[in-house]
Amino acid sequence: MTDIMIPVINSQQAYPTPLTDRWGDYICRSVLADHWDVNEDSPAHQAYELLRGRYDCGEHDDQGNSLYAEFTPGDPRAFQYEEAGFVAFWYNQIGIFTEVELAAEFNDLDCSDFESGVDVGDEITRAQFDALVAKYSPTMLELAAAYPQTQFFIAHGDNVTYRGRVTLNAFTPLLNGRLPNGIYLAPQPLALMISPYFRKGPDAGEVNMTTCPAIQGITDKLIALA
Repeated sequence: MTDIMIPVINSQQAYPTPLTDRWGDYICRSVLADHWDVNEDSPAHQAYELLRGRYDCGEHDDQGNSLYAEFTPGDPRAFQYEEAGFVAFWYNQIGIFTEVELAAEFNDLDCSDFESGVDVGDEITRAQFDALVAKYSPTMLELAAAYPQTQFFIAHGDNVTYRGRVTLNAFTPLLNGRLPNGIYLAPQPLALMISPYFRKGPDAGEVNMTTCPAIQGITDKLIALA
């Protein structure tokens, strides 16, 4: 899944659709419909309902305490890590989407906006953005080679990121009901989500059905890079 170049995404249509927030709670259906244009006939909506039908229970105990660390095997939210990951849908696959923000916003404003004295906050110019892409791309390409099941990309623009902030991103599609060697453990309607790095990958550590050191490693490396 590696690319010769790290893609740059600035349109909602090309961006992963988040199904949960960074704390593991499912996105409201109205937000999916109004902000992400997810209608009832779309594959993203079907994936969302499949997961909610299987795993939308027991998120909090009767005291309101989060049961985040107690997800059952197969629940994709178990692979979220460091509040930088979401369960998302991209290219017809359910996966873990990692997003790490840089201290820069890029909405590709016209030069006149900078010259007129308008407060543009942390907004950077096209030249500065291109320099950021050139700075981060080599390391992200190395990560792409080390984690071949993961797509790395850079995103920006207020249509896709908060205030148009520049973000370093990774999307790891999860396997539905099967191990990386192709052995099926469950039919796909059961939505038993398994990491594609199950018992393999560049990160050491015990790997089971509810944890994945490789996905954690991807998140840690993007955070360190940013």
